[in-house]
Amino acid sequence: MRVAMLTNLTARASFPVLQRLATSTEIELVHVFFYDTLSASRSSPLIVLRQFGWKKVVSKAGEAMLSKLRIVLGQRLGGKWLLPRSVYEGAVFGQLPLSVTTDINDASTLDHLRQLDVDILLVCVCKNILKSEVLQLKPTQCINIHPSLLPYYRGPTPTFWMLYHGESQTGFTIHSMTEQIDQGEVLAQRPVPLDRQKSELEIEYQVFSAAADDLEETLLRFNQRAPTGTRTWAIQDGSQVRVDEAHATVGSYHTYPTADDRRELKKRLMQRLSYDLRE
Repeated sequence: MRVAMLTNLTARASFPVLQRLATSTEIELVHVFFYDTLSASRSSPLIVLRQFGWKKVVSKAGEAMLSKLRIVLGQRLGGKWLLPRSVYEGAVFGQLPLSVTTDINDASTLDHLRQLDVDILLVCVCKNILKSEVLQLKPTQCINIHPSLLPYYRGPTPTFWMLYHGESQTGFTIHSMTEQIDQGEVLAQRPVPLDRQKSELEIEYQVFSAAADDLEETLLRFNQRAPTGTRTWAIQDGSQVRVDEAHATVGSYHTYPTADDRRELKKRLMQRLSYDLRE
């Protein structure tokens, strides 16, 4: 089975997924597309600042600069003396076929994807929204890994909102993609304990590591089956609901947190930590 992967250029949590694809004996990782989040940030800096806050933006910029230095050093040393700290470093050090794109939907990237003739385009930790031209590309099927138990906590920052609402459990969902965000047929889903003393990145790394464990079997099973023509949610109580019904009545969606939301989360985490210490 031939697979291409799409992830953010600055992503770290998707590294376990890349590792699993690159080392699989049943899956051929044909190409890795990296969405240039830094380019997108430069074109709309105010939007990015509102979405992530200045501290995270500065941190990401610093990580990107350090990563460029590490890649130069790693290439000179053959890549074996440095452990990759991001998925991009992992792809470069592993000498995987890769490219950086400002939009997976643009004509040149879409043509590149078409020429690769892959069975599956796997999306993981990526802000680049796929449009109908990509989603309907045949024979390629688009699959996403989302770090929550869908249909709950749809949206771009599920881990933040699970921490915000005091959840004790997170998880992953591997699902086929539709034009409706974080909807489509659930192919695999598993809960993961949520440790509120860990950072968002640490939690998501744990979640995607768990997803990587189930990934090969899930993709192979999906690729071998006959198409059903029906996309459904696998609801956690065991019942199934059609996508259009689920979108209207089931689950939850959260967008990017505001600066006030981020301050409130810090306050809540401190209160919970204080409570846990008293117990």
